[in-house]
Amino acid sequence: MSVKIGFVGLRNIGRGHARRLAGMDGVLVTGLCDTLPERLQATVDEVGDAPCFSDYDEMLEKADMDAVVISVPNHLHVPFGIKAMESGKDIYVEKPLAHCSEEAEKLIEARDRTGRRALLGMSQRLNARTLALRDYVAQEELGKLYYGKAYWVRQEVNRSILEARKDWQLTRESSGGGPVVDTGVHVLDRLLFLADFPKALGVSARAFYGLGKKIAAGYGLDYAVEDFSTGIIHFEDGFSILLESSFFHSHPEAQQAGIELYGHDGCCLNHEVYRKRNGSGYVQIEMPPANGHASCAEEHFCRMLMGRESCIATLEQGLYVLKIIEAMYQSADRDGAYVAIEG
Repeated sequence: MSVKIGFVGLRNIGRGHARRLAGMDGVLVTGLCDTLPERLQATVDEVGDAPCFSDYDEMLEKADMDAVVISVPNHLHVPFGIKAMESGKDIYVEKPLAHCSEEAEKLIEARDRTGRRALLGMSQRLNARTLALRDYVAQEELGKLYYGKAYWVRQEVNRSILEARKDWQLTRESSGGGPVVDTGVHVLDRLLFLADFPKALGVSARAFYGLGKKIAAGYGLDYAVEDFSTGIIHFEDGFSILLESSFFHSHPEAQQAGIELYGHDGCCLNHEVYRKRNGSGYVQIEMPPANGHASCAEEHFCRMLMGRESCIATLEQGLYVLKIIEAMYQSADRDGAYVAIEG
């Protein structure tokens, strides 16, 4: 069985999706779309000849595709996804699901109405090691979960990234936020996935500004999102998560990213698992091989399209994470006041 896939948005992330999927058995690249000819050519150089388009509507009309991989700016995820599904295509949509929860709900409605398949591209959890770790935690090997920490902290986003994203990612209106929705969403989603998406009750958060605006101004850019954000998210049954994310942060290391999950009987620190010994102290547990799981998000999408796997990164989960993030921004805008999470 083969599947025909088109790609819209061919910056680094979109081109990476095309490259990985083009290398998989049974995948045909049958459409490439971007507004810049040089990005189209760079993708053709990596994946081979394919019909190229500068207009998304034209690709949907003319290209022979079973599915579309959507890697456009955040505020375009929903309209591009709806158009694809209404034209009979399944979709892979990059994170975050949308730039606001109201828009995200429209995408879910369109999926249900059209009966199409949709995968949210949470690459940090859609890999064999994390899927195997999820299986381990699901067996309650860590005991009752009580605390988690998720962090993706950068010392400074470089000039080339700022300039490449100046048309959409440097304002909350078009992107939905700053580092929380860019990288924080990845580690938060991964931790929630391991904890089986407990019900969130509310959040208290702070956001800090000043460093990024000053640095970006030196490049002639207007930077209007947060430098650094931290928040504590409260869940049912006494569980809490601390989330930290930054584009600019006064830290000696260029970047730190990871998750920690703690239960009464042990913990996981990124992909390492530790259990209590009989008596005192902890011992590292050797995890079983991650046999059978998809190696990456693109492989899982391919298996979905071929009917071999059901979706394990749903739009509903993306909406849930987005509502938590929105509550974080609301709390930060109110000087850290507690904000309840509805639904």
